[in-house]
Amino acid sequence: MKRKTSIKTLAARAAMTLLLAVLTATTAWAQEAISGLTYNTAGGYYEIKDEQDLKDLATYVNAGNDAYGKTFKQTANITFAHTSD
Repeated sequence: MKRKTSIKTLAARAAMTLLLAVLTATTAWAQEAISGLTYNTAGGYYEIKDEQDLKDLATYVNAGNDAYGKTFKQTANITFAHTSD
């Protein structure tokens, strides 16, 4: 037995789908800016591409900021110019 779907039901489903799409997009746009780091909106992660990016991330975390729920991706090989023991 085939059920008919009313126009009201279809409109409600369309409205919920639109609402979900808007909320999802808003969440992606609401990513906190981390000084010096590039946020890749397509991939949903912060790019770590060089020594300075690692230093910027260290500064962010050492200042007491929470990195929970954030994704970081190393996008290039990183060579440090100076190291200390």
